[in-house]
Amino acid sequence: HDPSKPIGTVNKMTITAAGAEVEATIAPPGTAAYIDEAYNLIKAGLVPGLSIGFRPLDAVYDKATGGFLIKSCELFELSAVTIPANADAAVQSIKAHDKSRMGAPVVRLSAPTIKESDMTIAERLKALAKKRAEHIARKKALMDGADADGGRTLNEAESTEYDQLDAELKSLDAHETR
Repeated sequence: HDPSKPIGTVNKMTITAAGAEVEATIAPPGTAAYIDEAYNLIKAGLVPGLSIGFRPLDAVYDKATGGFLIKSCELFELSAVTIPANADAAVQSIKAHDKSRMGAPVVRLSAPTIKESDMTIAERLKALAKKRAEHIARKKALMDGADADGGRTLNEAESTEYDQLDAELKSLDAHETR
């Protein structure tokens, strides 16, 4: 959230029925030490979230949720953050950040979902169970892929993803007991 230390630019923001998808480019390696550090933290899963700054251009109040449905907005900024305000605003994919791919899109924002504060307890538990099942299925898919490939070990990217899923599962379990 430090405007004096930009790390890249937003290339594209697409609104779908599922929500918003953002594609951004991180500046090439060596541009600034803090950019290299930010990229490495994102890649390692230590900065897994995204936060957007925007100004609504067309919004309608939704009595059912007590919130606003934003039909159009002006995007001011996209920040990589450790804890996003919207828990579903997460880095979904990162492409290689090396000299051969300078300027390649590297960050994707997942589609946002209903904020937890707008959900009933039963809906929250159901959403947690769904996310938990998705994480378990992805961990299994990673291991099955390695097993199907001659029983090899997970590569660096797969290991990082597996460990991040494991940490998120622990966080989901802790949240569920609260």
